[in-house]
Amino acid sequence: MLDKAARSATLRRLRTERRHRDAAARYAMLDASVTETEASIRKEHAQAKACVHSGHYSKADYARVLARQAQALDALAMLRAELESLVAQRSVVGDEMADAGRARLRAEKKREKIVDFRRKVALAERNALERSEIDDILEVKSYVQ
Repeated sequence: MLDKAARSATLRRLRTERRHRDAAARYAMLDASVTETEASIRKEHAQAKACVHSGHYSKADYARVLARQAQALDALAMLRAELESLVAQRSVVGDEMADAGRARLRAEKKREKIVDFRRKVALAERNALERSEIDDILEVKSYVQ
């Protein structure tokens, strides 16, 4: 039973670690995407501003650029929200990993107690047998005298 509990705790810890690694990889990917999107927005805005001032863009073209930037900013906000969700998820996963570790330690301690108890019972049985043999020897000795 305790082996099953220890295995269960170990498997839960392994699943939690895998989820943690997956979340960390997703976080890194999203963080890179956020950085790239921010840089793209800044670059496009600077180019559009330069083109409007130099006369290459009409105000309508500039409005379209601003609309694309607004869409990019919305996407960026969604990415940031997902990043925050992943950060929260990582803390939950960390708590679950700690819980799984504690459960495994409790199962191992219980197993150690059971092994110790069995050892003590075996020792007590052996001592009782030896005591019985000693009593038999003393009884025989008392008959002999």
